[in-house]
Amino acid sequence: MVVSLDFQRMSYLDFENESAFVHGMAREINKKIRPMKHVPEEIRDGLLKLTDKAGQNVPMAELFDCLSDWCTQSEKPIVIMIDEVDTAANNQVFLDFLAQLRSDEEHMENSPWNIVADFLVNMSFTAEDIQGLLQEYEDDYLTGMDIRKMSDILYD
Repeated sequence: MVVSLDFQRMSYLDFENESAFVHGMAREINKKIRPMKHVPEEIRDGLLKLTDKAGQNVPMAELFDCLSDWCTQSEKPIVIMIDEVDTAANNQVFLDFLAQLRSDEEHMENSPWNIVADFLVNMSFTAEDIQGLLQEYEDDYLTGMDIRKMSDILYD
């Protein structure tokens, strides 16, 4: 199950402190899971409670408890993708969030956020594969690059 979030939808205030971040993340996750059929009501309710606790002191552990419960109950893996993460990359609250992701030993498999876990990426592109990607880019942006030469350089 994929939950695709965008940090541009979160405001500066959502990163002000841990409680605000928990509230903001729960709010954004809630928006994304509304149409999903296979999210248990208990998880929906838990995230809604976190959303309703705006202004209250809520530790990030409560968000992780809810997410861990969801992972445990789900028949499929849960993947949370966050776009525009660079908008929060230097924010201490977000760094704390990442640290807790890294320390969650129950879910250490194949995670790009966890430097302890192996993360397997297929890098078996051929020069022709790269050429196709560059051609798509060239078609969109008209840079004038020598696609063949650039694909050979990238492949090497």
